[in-house]
Amino acid sequence: MCLKNVWILALCFLQIAAISFFISGFFPKQTYSYTDSENNEENAVNNFLNECPHDSILKETLMKQTIAKIVVILIDAWQEQFFYGRKAMRFLRQLTSNGQAVAFIGHVQTPTVTMPRIKAVTAGIVPSFADVVMNFASTSISSDNIIGRLHDKGCRCTFCGDETWLRLFPSRFDNHSVGVTSFYVSDFKEVDDNVTLCMRSRLENSAVETWDVMILHYLGLDHIGHSLGGRHSEINSKLIEMDSVIKEIYEKLHEIYSTNFSIIVFGDHGMTEGGGHGGSSKLETHVPIVYVDGKKRRSNSETLYVASVEQVDIVPTLATLLNISIPEENLGVTLLPYIATDRSRFSVLLSLLRNAKQFRKLGRTSDKLNHCISRSYDSLQKYCVKNMSLNIDGLIEECLEELHQVQSQLIRMETDFDVVQIMIAIGLSFTLFHSASFFASSLIEEEHDLHIYSDNPTKFRKMIIILFLTVIHRLCRSYTESNRRRWILEKSISRNNKTGLVNYYEILTSIGSSNDMPDIASLLSSSKLNYLGSTYHANGNSNNLSTIDVAVGFAGVETYQPVRIAMQIVLNTYFGPLLTMFGWWQYLVGKSLTSDFLSQKRKALLCWVCFVLQLNMSLCLLSLYIQRYHLFVWS
Repeated sequence: MCLKNVWILALCFLQIAAISFFISGFFPKQTYSYTDSENNEENAVNNFLNECPHDSILKETLMKQTIAKIVVILIDAWQEQFFYGRKAMRFLRQLTSNGQAVAFIGHVQTPTVTMPRIKAVTAGIVPSFADVVMNFASTSISSDNIIGRLHDKGCRCTFCGDETWLRLFPSRFDNHSVGVTSFYVSDFKEVDDNVTLCMRSRLENSAVETWDVMILHYLGLDHIGHSLGGRHSEINSKLIEMDSVIKEIYEKLHEIYSTNFSIIVFGDHGMTEGGGHGGSSKLETHVPIVYVDGKKRRSNSETLYVASVEQVDIVPTLATLLNISIPEENLGVTLLPYIATDRSRFSVLLSLLRNAKQFRKLGRTSDKLNHCISRSYDSLQKYCVKNMSLNIDGLIEECLEELHQVQSQLIRMETDFDVVQIMIAIGLSFTLFHSASFFASSLIEEEHDLHIYSDNPTKFRKMIIILFLTVIHRLCRSYTESNRRRWILEKSISRNNKTGLVNYYEILTSIGSSNDMPDIASLLSSSKLNYLGSTYHANGNSNNLSTIDVAVGFAGVETYQPVRIAMQIVLNTYFGPLLTMFGWWQYLVGKSLTSDFLSQKRKALLCWVCFVLQLNMSLCLLSLYIQRYHLFVWS
């Protein structure tokens, strides 16, 4: 028996090793490499401009287009429908409909959690899914990013908001920057009031000239979602508050700088109807992006937004507005063709040329992209040297279309799987075969619904007992909010259960005689594996990342403790299966003191548990590899 225990322990370690191998090979890796010739390409455009005569129209135009102030406002969990589907933000909607602002629908790549999205909108990259874990222990960003480039250029940046930014970009903001903690998720007001107070102090006449770029990160909307859900009335109140903040900033800057300023308002990710985020649903991956500068454009009253874009497009847009080089790993396409007003079409073409050259550095090029670069150089050369005005609208449209094509390819390339390492991991883990449901994406998504049908009888003579166990399981399942489309239309039946599950327990115990109880115990033991999985779903969890209750991790925590927060979230998520497993184990341990038969059965069942769990994991890994390009694989 001692040897058997050693083998069980060895199998457990083997499974851990297999999972580690799989994670290492499955998570995307950025594999960009830069040669000296590619790095020299970065200065090609600057050298071209330096060769232009000082009296050229192009040079004069670029010198006049310096923006005095830029304010970036990030509203955490600002979902697409919170702006386009509701009328709470009246001022911002009015600016958009009047043509004084340009609105977009921004697509967000998974994972839809805050820290990876901050990396995306500063470096222009698609963060790996491992950043979800790092979201609870933020460290400084290592990728080339726009904040670092601004600092290196000597631009003065100030910040008010989520302290995650201060950890990601240490020593990059001025001493007047204020960071607020994000883990008091029940705080909807004070956390944002502190950001607004900081903002007002930086907009005072004596302070406004001490910075060039101000970044604000408001957390209250996200906190409302986590605590009260995405449909609560507090959502509208918070949107009205955010609208008033935008109006205050706009009026102050307009008073001082007329139209020589820019405001960019966007959401880092969306929010589900339950208030969570992290998955890949439309509510989580589509956010508003609004560019405001007060300059009059063509009225766009028919629709509030002009295009659907990628959220990472913010990065090259900011780089163009601030006249700095684009971060080297950027995957975004500049929005300048949509937002330009008094900028000449040649300056727009120049921004597209910089973007195209930066994409070519990433190793993804095409004949059309090279043709676009060549024609752009030719047109700019004629305009630079001879001041020859040409009609370049067609060229701009062609280059913009090709940049979007290359962007799509680059984003797909980010999902870089190490197939050899994945197959080694599956080979280590694989034992026999398991349920075919792992290979159907729809069945995986609705796994919590399959458990009600998987309670099949193993002993037909115990059909009545099994029926009552299934009823209890069904009731436990109904107490959660994940019953989206099955069985009942109401969100929960907990209000209608006046007596609770105690009555069902009394009925179950009363119908069974003492002679039947060993059979019931045997039945419970033989079905333990099914109920271990069922208790996970019965507590409101699902295979969607957005159903994880993040708020519970911050309960009882007075300071930022990432390890403790992560442990509380994990324990809360898996406490159902853990309690069931420990209870079943304690039951068998107690019985083994008086029965040699049950003692042997306990060891046999332990082997069976390890076998089935490893079998499940092996098939899950294989299924994940087969469906690695599925739309919802990351959520």
